Amino acid sequence: MKPSLALPAAFVFAGLAGIAVAAPPPPAAKPAPAATAPTAPAAFKLSPADRNFLADVLATNQLEIDVSAYAATQAHSEKVRAFAKARVAAHKELAAQFQKANDGLVAPPGTTSQPGINLLGKTGADFDHAYMTLMAAYDHGLMTRFSVADGPQHGEPIRAMVRATLPTIRKNDAESRALERAVPIR
Repeated sequence: MKPSLALPAAFVFAGLAGIAVAAPPPPAAKPAPAATAPTAPAAFKLSPADRNFLADVLATNQLEIDVSAYAATQAHSEKVRAFAKARVAAHKELAAQFQKANDGLVAPPGTTSQPGINLLGKTGADFDHAYMTLMAAYDHGLMTRFSVADGPQHGEPIRAMVRATLPTIRKNDAESRALERAVPIR
């Protein structure tokens, strides 16, 4: 079969006659080479001592969340119930801050419905006092550990976490000890 010259001839005739003809599109321009994306810094890696510290902090913090959630439903005093609810929110926020220092190898602790032996069987003012005593002990212990953790024994991710959260932990400690003193002992 012979190739037809009809189409090219029509373009030539149309061009000579001054009729506008759509030219075939120019070849697509080659995209410019992609700029090399900046390489993200290598993920940090915690030392075994840092992982142990973080695991302990996360477990203690989760325990405070669980005990406070239980106290929010069991406390006798409205003041203690409000404190417990606020403490759940504050410690969830702390947990998020603590996770920023996690290199992914420290598993977050699970929740527990067991409130702890210190609170079992307690009711009324006895429950409130036992809860506040427990919280004051937890908060003071956490504050003490954090107060000495911003040093060369820990890597920068842990030290940064400590510097970012220690003011909140100190505030929590002061609040729990003040309310503990205010809750009547029966």
